[in-house]
Amino acid sequence: MNICYQCGHTMVSEEHYLANKSEFTVEPKFNHYEHIIQNALYGRLKPNNILCKQCGGSFSSGTDKDFVSLFQIITETSQHRFINKDHGKGSINTLSGFLFDKADERKKKDVRIRENIVTPKDPFYDYDSEEQVVYLYANRVRSKQYEPVVRKELERKGINTAELTFKVVEDVTEMGVLGIFFSQGVEDFHQKFTMGFCKIAVGFATYHKVDRNNLKNVLKIDASGMGVLVNKGNIFPFFPVGTVDAQLELIRPDIERHYPSHTLILFSQKFEGGKKHLYCYIDLFSTFQYYVLLNDDYTGPDIYHNYYQAVAKEDIKEPVDVRKIRHKYLNIVVSDYKIDTKKFKGADSDMEAYLDFLQAEIKNYSFAPALDLKKELYDRLEFLMSSYVAAESGLFVTEASGIINRLSAGEKRALLFELQYYLSRPDGGIEFYRKNFLEDDGSGKLETMSTPVECGTDLSINKVRSIYCTGKFEQMSKWIFENRLIKDDQQD
Repeated sequence: MNICYQCGHTMVSEEHYLANKSEFTVEPKFNHYEHIIQNALYGRLKPNNILCKQCGGSFSSGTDKDFVSLFQIITETSQHRFINKDHGKGSINTLSGFLFDKADERKKKDVRIRENIVTPKDPFYDYDSEEQVVYLYANRVRSKQYEPVVRKELERKGINTAELTFKVVEDVTEMGVLGIFFSQGVEDFHQKFTMGFCKIAVGFATYHKVDRNNLKNVLKIDASGMGVLVNKGNIFPFFPVGTVDAQLELIRPDIERHYPSHTLILFSQKFEGGKKHLYCYIDLFSTFQYYVLLNDDYTGPDIYHNYYQAVAKEDIKEPVDVRKIRHKYLNIVVSDYKIDTKKFKGADSDMEAYLDFLQAEIKNYSFAPALDLKKELYDRLEFLMSSYVAAESGLFVTEASGIINRLSAGEKRALLFELQYYLSRPDGGIEFYRKNFLEDDGSGKLETMSTPVECGTDLSINKVRSIYCTGKFEQMSKWIFENRLIKDDQQD
């Protein structure tokens, strides 16, 4: 039985209702497919058991619309690099920002960004007397109106404009440092931002069969049975309080194969005395990382679920001819193209048939955004373990070995033991991720700490949070501008 988490009514398919109208005295609530992470943010997880059609529609025009609009700095500038949406085409909106002078950041120009072209809000020009060229910095339409104005101004200065060449420069990106602001000037930003995270968390929890009555910290059910999202005191940012998390996040764009990505982790956590919390960790675009406390007195069964997906298209692969690859390296091709070798029906000894099978699978390969968090995470953890060995031995260097070298003895010990905890538990170690970390207790021993609890306490100084969140945004900004004009026609 599917229950809409907002209105509390049982949902049936519209097809079932139309075929069995005589069984109903009133029109029921219809189930429909609802994106847990919004479609406009390139979310792909879309169950039909969490919201009825009517309630889903109200969210689309309210909470979802407000929330996704906040991410236009990412979605508008990088849609050419992102996977296709489930429906709807990429929008074309104009963003506002500043172009800071490279020599003096106190000097800035208002700019507008549309389809990755950065143009000044107010046109300006530059006269090169040696080359006899006037550069008009404006879009094409505005430049036609602006050129006569510039000609008159130059002629007043005694310059013969008939001998000049006028060139239009639409994109002024290279003239300074571009700044597009995430929250500046957005009315009720905090309300819109946190409400969107709460909706994602509730959707993911109900998708995994958590009863809506067990979400008391984020879903208040009134006397009529209507559930209302609550976003006060139940959402707080993640930042790396453990050494493993810190190392992963510092170099995440370099070691996450599918950066940027979306991650959801639903988990319960038991404390002394038997009390349990229920959390949802949400990580959007590998940048916006928050815990949502769903219930601070959770009484349901222990629970753990994760969802991990790529947002950007996979880089176009070079054509591979398997017959030019040594047989001992074919397993690399199988892994790279995610080939299910169980589908091969030929004899093990028939290498020619096997090569034909591999070549056909490569030809039909298409990138599936949904990924295995466990596999991806453990690849990163193996890299960190290699970096630890590199730092301790000095025999080789990795992207992380220098950072690890600067850790204190206690931090290195915590890093090693936490990595060993993950890697020695191939079945259950992943449940440690974003849930717990190891810390030196001050007497040389390591104790297990709750990551969400530590992130939500006063010990987590706001200034430190701010510095970390700024660093994450800078990572994302770097990726955006490195990929701003890269054209990739590969389909997901």
